[in-house]
Amino acid sequence: MLTAGAERESVIVLPLPTAYRCAHDALTSDGQRIKCARQPMDTPYAALCWLLTRLDQLADQVETDAIGPVRLLRRDIPEHGNALRALANGETYSLSLPPDGDGTRHHFQLRQPPDFDDQDRSAS
Repeated sequence: MLTAGAERESVIVLPLPTAYRCAHDALTSDGQRIKCARQPMDTPYAALCWLLTRLDQLADQVETDAIGPVRLLRRDIPEHGNALRALANGETYSLSLPPDGDGTRHHFQLRQPPDFDDQDRSAS
């Protein structure tokens, strides 16, 4: 119980380290690498949700004939389970889509640091 004149303990809240890093890169038909998105996430489920959202966004942008594989992956519940298991076990989950209409390949990676940062710096 606090009484008049009693000192309060100050509480310091430190942010939790980000457990997962999410990346979306595109490789154009002429070999150019484009970093489309990077996002830190706290849980395997949050990382999977990020991936599914990126797939939806990509499906809205690619040509009509390339949407099929993106939409199939979006609804592939067993594959979602594979991603969650891999991340929970400390493994990297990678997903590469077939080339879209202009030959661009999209690649996604979900992983735990520090490997993500090391690879990201070396590929720049």
